[in-house]
Amino acid sequence: MGITLDGIAKGYIVDRASVILLKYKIENHLINASGDIKAMGLRADGRPWTVAIQDPVKKNNHLDLIHLTDIAVATSGNYENYFDRDKIFHHIVNPKTGRSPVLNVSASVIAPTAMEADVLATTLVVMNSTDGLRLIDSLPQCEALIISRANQIKRSTGWKSFNA
Repeated sequence: MGITLDGIAKGYIVDRASVILLKYKIENHLINASGDIKAMGLRADGRPWTVAIQDPVKKNNHLDLIHLTDIAVATSGNYENYFDRDKIFHHIVNPKTGRSPVLNVSASVIAPTAMEADVLATTLVVMNSTDGLRLIDSLPQCEALIISRANQIKRSTGWKSFNA
């Protein structure tokens, strides 16, 4: 057993760091803490920040590109911290069963804060994708991309891809 900052603490820390940068008039910044990302303002060239969504099956590839301005994104999944070769037993726990969820392998969520994106991404890994996307579609300024164990990719209604 170990205690890490991989719960919502990492998202909270990213949000606090962004507030500090804004306090010192650093309005254009991107903070990335192992997949919990806050993008404020624009890049130096005046364009939105571009973030790649990693393919959990092919770790060196990306599934999607998204553009972010004044918003956060976080990804949760079974492919980084797992305890068996098949990634059936991993660090995310379904509170109803006490076991690792097996429906989805990854969920990325765009939300107003990194903490919100963090907790929602973990939630979507646990939920079935239909209910999860219904939840996301009910929340203002939130979007999601979910990858099932069968490698099906589902997106919320407002998810905007910018793949080349």
